[in-house]
Amino acid sequence: MGNTKVNFRSAEGIARYPRLTKPDDLDDKFKTQLMMSPESAKPLMTMCLEAGEEAFGPKGVDKLKMPWKVDDDTGDIVFVVKTKYEPKFVDAQTTPIHFANAPKIYSGSKLKVVGTIGDYELSKVNRGINLNLNKVQILSLSDGDFDDDDGEGFDAVEGGYVAPKVSKNDNDDLGGDSLPDDDFDY
Repeated sequence: MGNTKVNFRSAEGIARYPRLTKPDDLDDKFKTQLMMSPESAKPLMTMCLEAGEEAFGPKGVDKLKMPWKVDDDTGDIVFVVKTKYEPKFVDAQTTPIHFANAPKIYSGSKLKVVGTIGDYELSKVNRGINLNLNKVQILSLSDGDFDDDDGEGFDAVEGGYVAPKVSKNDNDDLGGDSLPDDDFDY
């Protein structure tokens, strides 16, 4: 029975509910969900299934718990990666970032993760494969000010449309100049 430790590197994914710079209060682990298309996810899913087969035999692999779920809305695959230890960070150029200097990572950030595939058996029914996080590559950061639920942020586009700044008191006249103001005295 294995303590097979297989190294993995994920494809690029979108972080959901990341707790990477400080551990989650619930289980004291550093972790994130990583959402990607089924296509991008396939290599890692295959590695997990193979690890499951190696650890527990080919029979009953379909009963093992796997470290992903399918997002009902999008059909995307959502991996869960976690660790008890501070993960290492690198930027998009693979330059190491000291843990203390790691930026806040919000849902919507684009990441790749590296780690090991492990197996666990807590009981005959509660056993499976997990993804142990070692290193996070930060490809782009989301500023975290959109709704956590939709998981998809937008990136700034160079040379794209920039909305004009509207000062607070211009706001009540967005209908154009030919219309009377709301408080117009008939």
